[in-house]
Amino acid sequence: NLAGACSSALRKVRSLADSAPVGRLFASIATLSDMSNQIGQSLAADGPTIALMIGWFAVRGLLRLAVYILIGALILQAVLSWINPYSPLAAPAHQLTRPLLDPLRRFIPLISGIDLSPLVAILLLQAVLFFL
Repeated sequence: NLAGACSSALRKVRSLADSAPVGRLFASIATLSDMSNQIGQSLAADGPTIALMIGWFAVRGLLRLAVYILIGALILQAVLSWINPYSPLAAPAHQLTRPLLDPLRRFIPLISGIDLSPLVAILLLQAVLFFL
């Protein structure tokens, strides 16, 4: 259906190639408008599909929120380690980020006594956000 609409629109544009440049421009715009209307009609969804799409967007939003919370906890933990490592917020931040940082710490060595695993974790989480 969609392929047929595109091929017929392409035939229309090719047939108008013989006319004046301004006529070709207006004909091309009209053809593209017809194609977009046909595509919009072919993409119409029913009730269950819309419910599934809403569910997917909700899950996607929750995953993105969880990733943002992890990034915030990593930044908070890094700042608190410089300022006040015994702050009341340090323990929850450490508990939240430990499952993510412990595997990274096995592979990333300390560089002059500085732990770069939070930086790598933030970069990995940004990559996850890119795909969500």
